[in-house]
Amino acid sequence: MNNSNRNSGNFDDYYKQLEGFKIQAYKGMGDDGFPRFILTKKGYEDTQIEVSRDPEGNEGGFLFIGETDESKVSPSRELR
Repeated sequence: MNNSNRNSGNFDDYYKQLEGFKIQAYKGMGDDGFPRFILTKKGYEDTQIEVSRDPEGNEGGFLFIGETDESKVSPSRELR
């Protein structure tokens, strides 16, 4: 994964590199309070993401999980 844009203030390319990955596993909260996940994508190495409050890693964060605008159109979609 490319970390070069992490501190530039523009995170579009940084976050777009996660497109197509799926969460394989929740790895728990680290000692630093960061929730950790392992992501997988066919043809790529597995990667770990950690949720932080900011790019400097000052304390753990919280990940909001909810519906996308597209899911509001399709009532048959259910989060499991």
